[in-house]
Amino acid sequence: MTRNFGFIPTTQGEKKAIFRFSGSNSENKHYSYILDCLHFLRSKPWVNPDDSDIATRIANMVLEVVPYFQNQADAAALKKGKTEPEAFETTTINLGQNERIEVTLTDLFSLVPSNSSNAWLTDRLMESLIRLQARPYQPGFVWFCSDGVLQTCMAALTRLNDDGCTCVSFGHRLYEMWIDGILPGREIPADAGSIVFFHQPTKDHWITVLAYVDRATMLGHIELFNSLGEFCGDDLNIPLQYLLHCLSYRSRNLRFRGANWFEVSALNRRCPQQSSQNIDCGIFAVSAAESLLQMEFPDETIQRDEQARIDHGLVLREHYMIALKEALDETDIAIQTIASV
Repeated sequence: MTRNFGFIPTTQGEKKAIFRFSGSNSENKHYSYILDCLHFLRSKPWVNPDDSDIATRIANMVLEVVPYFQNQADAAALKKGKTEPEAFETTTINLGQNERIEVTLTDLFSLVPSNSSNAWLTDRLMESLIRLQARPYQPGFVWFCSDGVLQTCMAALTRLNDDGCTCVSFGHRLYEMWIDGILPGREIPADAGSIVFFHQPTKDHWITVLAYVDRATMLGHIELFNSLGEFCGDDLNIPLQYLLHCLSYRSRNLRFRGANWFEVSALNRRCPQQSSQNIDCGIFAVSAAESLLQMEFPDETIQRDEQARIDHGLVLREHYMIALKEALDETDIAIQTIASV
């Protein structure tokens, strides 16, 4: 029987009836608040009953880690000498005590599927998933370029392109705009063979970009992995070429530094496609980046069946939520151990 999540639960009875709570969830003093935030309850009825089961499992995992964020909020308040903890839903946990892998409960909400923009992955969660799942950088392989100010630079590059700025004057313009010294690509390892980063060609869509240099020709190549089909035209191609030029021209990576990024146009690569619900671009971008960082191309099979695309997105969401929960389980144990010393 298909579950209908087309209503907003208001009573405790309605809320309890929605989930198959685990023991810890049923006693969780915060679960009423969290249920109000778990936005898939406002979705349309699921066509496939299995989809609602996956959504329920993801939501239950979110509920199970709520106490971890409360513990972290309490520990942070104690450390700062405060009598009242900060809001637990916005409290940050560094997974494995790694400052570059951080999540909030609000980030986890975005993994719960729905038919709204609430299910769009946050920037922080996308980057944290990559750092959690992908193997550490190995010399000569693929390096992940952290977002940081990358999108700010890209927006500036797009404006410069619209203004008709030429390649010759481009460096001067960057210097004048205080961008020249903060480009994150300056961190490209000297021995990196290629780089991967997320890019937002529009305000509501993410794609994955792979860039590398042909050793023989020293021509730079840019490849796009877009879960909504193919991009074409200079509106995306030229700013990306400028971006790679700016990331490279003073890089310690001599191959990138000496590359010509303007000769070869960006290439669209086949990759798994998201459904028409348009909520999964972030999850597909993370999956593509993870594959590339493992030295593999994403599966070129493009699901043409709408249900198959929905299923793929749900499976990816559950896969990443499982990984996050395991990391949060271990991190909470460490936090409690430190607090008890």
